[in-house]
Amino acid sequence: MKKEISLGDEKYFELSIGKRLLKQQLFQSKGKVPVYSANVLKPFGFIEKPNESITNFEHDYVIWGIDGNFEFNIMPKGEAFVITDHCGAIRILDDAIVPEYIAYQLELIRQEYGFDRTLRASLKNMKNVIISVPTNGKSSFDKEQQETLVKKYNFIQETWNDIKTTLSELQDATIEFEDELSSQFIEVSLGDRKYFKLQRGRRVTRKDCANHHGNIPVISGRGQKNSYLGYISEDWLKERKIPVYHKPLIVIAANGSVGSVFLRDEPKYMIHDDAIGIMVNDPQMSPEYVQYALRDSVVRAQFYYNAKLYQKTLSSLKISVPIRTDGSIDRVKQDEIAKKFAALDALKDGLSGLADELEEKVLVAMN
Repeated sequence: MKKEISLGDEKYFELSIGKRLLKQQLFQSKGKVPVYSANVLKPFGFIEKPNESITNFEHDYVIWGIDGNFEFNIMPKGEAFVITDHCGAIRILDDAIVPEYIAYQLELIRQEYGFDRTLRASLKNMKNVIISVPTNGKSSFDKEQQETLVKKYNFIQETWNDIKTTLSELQDATIEFEDELSSQFIEVSLGDRKYFKLQRGRRVTRKDCANHHGNIPVISGRGQKNSYLGYISEDWLKERKIPVYHKPLIVIAANGSVGSVFLRDEPKYMIHDDAIGIMVNDPQMSPEYVQYALRDSVVRAQFYYNAKLYQKTLSSLKISVPIRTDGSIDRVKQDEIAKKFAALDALKDGLSGLADELEEKVLVAMN
């Protein structure tokens, strides 16, 4: 059996938010008391002694991030710590409630409540959160069952982390081609107008999409192909002379998920100024191949570590293109290579989808 209780129930919990602290205060400090802010997993700094944010350490705490990622950490009783105004703390007043179980329950309801950088996990919002705690049939909490569930959850999390690590390694995997000799390829610059034309996107806001909603997806600097800034009216775009594209175009993120590359194949779309479009001018140059060759060049140039990608920088980037023995561009070889990369992409997407489905089913079963 389980009992539903609110985090705002003062019989079981006491919620609080920290006080403002400046980096300068911590920089000048030589203390050993950890200070937690939006990142609850790593101390923001250290201070000489606890401040007025929390003064009682006779109970277990669960702290949560308010303005960063909605994450949690356990602060065991007797361990002093300090929180800033970007961090909240749940003081557990009933010793029969296991702090690790509370953190695990909060992980489960993360999607239900939707707390993130846009919907703050404020003190008011957190007090409305309902969690289910196992009971022993006598209306008292079952500590042993909570600990058992936590062990199962930790095992699942460790397994899931292994899956994500494997998927991450797979995302970075490349295909090796036996016939891929340097003499069969030439280096072509994206700034070479014989082959390419670079087009920077135009500024459109979320507010514009809300006020002038339509059927034109806005391609921005996001790291997922099917994630859009929003949808906007084609008539509104025409009034402002913002181009709407009708044919495939390679788009690279210039801000946000810098360096993410996708071949856009929507019937109609526009490009946000957080992205740069690459139009292929030469019919012997395969857009599908260029997409994969560009991804490889982006990794080699380490654009992923840039805060922003400028058109001038992109125009100097080179990609390797297969050629025939007479030196002409080999479209057939490009298509062959592109098919192999497409197959690898499909495998990655399939495994990622299966992993997400597995995690969701396991968490539902755990609850």
